[in-house]
Amino acid sequence: MTPGRVFVLALLCAAYVSLVRGACAEVESDTDAVAGQGFKLGCLSCKMRLEVEATATVDWFFRSKGEPEFVPIFSFDGDSSLIRDDRFEDRLEWIGSSNTPDLQDASLYINNVTFNDSGVYRCRFNRVLYYEHYEYEHEVNKFVKLTVVGKAFRGTASIVSEVMMYVSIIGLQLWLLVEMIYCYKKIMAHGEEALRASAEEYLAIASESKDNCVAHCRQRLFLFHLLPCRAPRSPSPSPPRQTRRPGRLGRIFACEEQPVQQAYRNLQSSSAALLPCPPPPTTPLPGYRVHDSATIAPKFGSSMGTDLTYNFVFKVVLIGESGVGKSNLLARFTKNEFNHDSRTTIGVEFSTRTIQLDATVIKAQIWDTAGLERYRAITSAYYRGAVGALLVYDLTKHLTYEYVERWLKELYDHADPHIVVMLVGNKSDLEAQRTVPMEEAKNFAESKDLLFMETSALESTNVEAAFLEVLTAIHKKVTSREVTRGSISAVTLAASIGPTSEAQTRSGSCCSRS
Repeated sequence: MTPGRVFVLALLCAAYVSLVRGACAEVESDTDAVAGQGFKLGCLSCKMRLEVEATATVDWFFRSKGEPEFVPIFSFDGDSSLIRDDRFEDRLEWIGSSNTPDLQDASLYINNVTFNDSGVYRCRFNRVLYYEHYEYEHEVNKFVKLTVVGKAFRGTASIVSEVMMYVSIIGLQLWLLVEMIYCYKKIMAHGEEALRASAEEYLAIASESKDNCVAHCRQRLFLFHLLPCRAPRSPSPSPPRQTRRPGRLGRIFACEEQPVQQAYRNLQSSSAALLPCPPPPTTPLPGYRVHDSATIAPKFGSSMGTDLTYNFVFKVVLIGESGVGKSNLLARFTKNEFNHDSRTTIGVEFSTRTIQLDATVIKAQIWDTAGLERYRAITSAYYRGAVGALLVYDLTKHLTYEYVERWLKELYDHADPHIVVMLVGNKSDLEAQRTVPMEEAKNFAESKDLLFMETSALESTNVEAAFLEVLTAIHKKVTSREVTRGSISAVTLAASIGPTSEAQTRSGSCCSRS
């Protein structure tokens, strides 16, 4: 036999021997007992060996103080128990295993402990495993030293341990409370910072810098339905008053008087330098004339908003699910741009474009609302004052079309009842991936009394026509008196052009409503 085989056989034999052991472990036992109470003497705990037959016996011995030898006091053989010392008569109780020849627990209980029970107790546990060819006997002795006291008392270590436990619990609770307060403050601060950044970056006109004080003050013209304010009736060096306490947005758009006046003078001398604007969009449809923001910029004088060179400001919102192309439609119409890596809109963005329809100059405010669900509570406030809406869906994703009716309900819940709505199927350049038939969407639009058009922001197909059709429909409603001039603030932000206009006869105000 090779040495390798011998080594393997030796390992197997060692493993077999370990398996046939009694597999018993000592049980910790207390060493202090109180007179008049009960006490448990712990001995051994063994694992039951079901694969072989086994028997076990337990013998308890006692040696009191001053005695040289152990005296047997109790025996248990698996079937019956026997108290062998008169001092423990009727006071010993077997609480170990019973009704089995193979014992797993060898504990003994002393009732009504007396001071004479102080001493050393010995537990002798004998176990025999009956294998096919031999018997394995396992014997263990355990000693328990018992001291009987008249009254229970707690040791210093126990008291200190309990005190430390309570201190740890209280400390942990305080730490958790501090962490909760800290996290709450961080969340609140982050929320305020996000709101401030959103207001500065996404509520500012795209062609004007948010660091330009003139641009900020001009925002108050366009956001007056959110931030109403009132200036003195005659020019004076005193700062303008506000009719309401400025909130977060009010503080963001507030400007000091002297820097504003200086900015106005600079604007009159070089408006194009202060307010750089993108080039005009593509050639407009017949009957329209396009102006960029620099050439149509207001002529600021001593009182803001009384000499504007446009007749109407129409607020139009872009709504629909996230990713349908609302931001690119806005960029294509206002700046003739398309961003292939367009990011998801956060909150609200808007940009402006001015067109001329016959003898009327119209300034369109196009608001791009976030389509994500978490911004729904923020964007709903911006429906107010809107006179037009483009409800956009992706004609390659039928799910965005299925949500159209929900968006329409939300729009009518918050917007003016006379609002002009156009259903827009975007991404018509992806005809091969179409999942929404044109006839289905067109029939839905007709059933809801909506305008309808399919567009492609990538190829600039029908983008100009869609916006101009909505603006034309709004203008018709206004001129035909279907919409009362005083009922929609965005329509009447500016008065008619000319020195004899009604706005010039009114008292100067920064954000007056006609």
